[in-house]
Amino acid sequence: MIPRRGRRTGAAALLLALVASTGCTVSEPGEKGWNEIARTSLTDAAGEVATARLTVAAARDDEVWDAYAVTVTSEVERQVATAEESLASVQPPPGLRERAEQLLTILGDAADAVRAARVAVVAGDIDEALLRQLRDTVSALERAAGRL
Repeated sequence: MIPRRGRRTGAAALLLALVASTGCTVSEPGEKGWNEIARTSLTDAAGEVATARLTVAAARDDEVWDAYAVTVTSEVERQVATAEESLASVQPPPGLRERAEQLLTILGDAADAVRAARVAVVAGDIDEALLRQLRDTVSALERAAGRL
């Protein structure tokens, strides 16, 4: 019979080996796989920002309840952050590192635009400049996705 302390030590060592072998890996797809992940992140973010733009415009025109607009823009903000994280968590192939930084900057700009939209909706301070920023952000995301 193995003493209780020995079983715990053995179990801890096994758990540590398991975590070390599976928990510390970084996804490193090839160029084609990375481009597909990037395209998906960009198109997902574009759809979310377009949703935010429509919601913000409706809120400005008093076509939706304020609580609805806040809920939608908050959810869009979370989804854009998820799209950004999806790309940021993948190691780009060596020849695509500069492109990865450019695309992450575009996704970061999208997150900033959506955050500004949520703040404006909560404050009841929606202007044309914000709607233009959201429209331009959608265009930038779609252009970037189209180049992949």
